[in-house]
Amino acid sequence: MRLFVGQTVEGQWMIGTDTFTHNIPDMPVLLTPEEGDVVDPSNVIVSWEPVTSPPGVVIEGYEVVVERDEPHREVKISNLPAT
Repeated sequence: MRLFVGQTVEGQWMIGTDTFTHNIPDMPVLLTPEEGDVVDPSNVIVSWEPVTSPPGVVIEGYEVVVERDEPHREVKISNLPAT
């Protein structure tokens, strides 16, 4: 049983429970860049260990999201193959 908490677009909070049947993969372990590294924005290599847990999970693809706080910027790279 899982607890779900959310907020409507009108700002009303909602709480509910349900049986969650999906196999949610663990977060990948980031290899590069390391926490706190200063990187060249025109030549960044992002790498991670393949996700293999929990048992039975099958990764079909990844999405990489890179964020910068000040000034806020976000780059999304979607549909990367599992390889």
